[in-house]
Amino acid sequence: MNNSNISCKQIRNVIEAGGQMIDVRSPQEYSQGALPNAANVPVQQLTNNLQLIDANRPILQYWPT
Repeated sequence: MNNSNISCKQIRNVIEAGGQMIDVRSPQEYSQGALPNAANVPVQQLTNNLQLIDANRPILQYWPT
């Protein structure tokens, strides 16, 4: 699924099927409120922290607008 916008139901289904939520905001933004169980991997540090992401599981990137 490569949609930029998906429904809450779709998100729930992906998470229940073993998906992972990656919050790519800064640590400051993340500390102001984040979705439960979302891992904070700031977009600027993503390539240096790929080991934190399980490539064998679906990935949902969270970056609110």
